[in-house]
Order: sequence, then C-alpha cells, then structure tokens
Amino acid sequence: ESREAAEAAVAPEPSLLELVQMIVMQASIALGGFQDPHSGQRIPPNLPMAKHYIDLLDLFKSKTAANLSKEESAIIDATLHEMRMAFVQQATGGGGAPVPPAGETGQA
Repeated sequence: ESREAAEAAVAPEPSLLELVQMIVMQASIALGGFQDPHSGQRIPPNLPMAKHYIDLLDLFKSKTAANLSKEESAIIDATLHEMRMAFVQQATGGGGAPVPPAGETGQA
C-alpha cells in the first residue's frame, strides 16, 4: 500500500506536452539519435518510421488545434519544425544531433 501511495505521489500530472514528448522520443530514436543501452552502438536511422512519427505529431496538432493554448501550439510547431529539419538532415546524409524533447526548444 505505502509503495503505491509513494509512486502515485511522484507521478506527474498528465499533459498534452507529455504526449508530444512521447512521440518526439520515438521519432528521435528513428532518426538515429540514441544508442542501444545493451551494446552501446548507435541505433541506425529508420527514416520511414521517423516520418511516421513526425506525421503522427502533425496529425495530433491538427486534431487538437482548437483546444491548444498558444504556448502548446507554439511548442508543437517548433518541435515539428526541428523534427522536420532533423529528418531532412538525415535523409540527405548529414547525420546530426538528436531532436530535443518537446518543451525544450528554447521557446516560451
């Protein structure tokens, strides 16, 4: 009982940006931005999956647009832009750094 209460006490409040972060994480993995935790080897890019997750985030934005705050909309727009730029960089052989998580784009 006390363990469950302690876990519930530290769980963050659900938010739209948490969903965005989950999609960004998957896209970042597909863009080759992470290492395999077991082997230490870089996970190779999977551009079709990266495109899928970028498109998924775009769909999420379009389906929730009427319910987003200006801040949420700006964060999603900036995140989509960064993900698309990272995709283009990978697709053209430029490699590059992983995409930052949503909310950490430098925009307020």
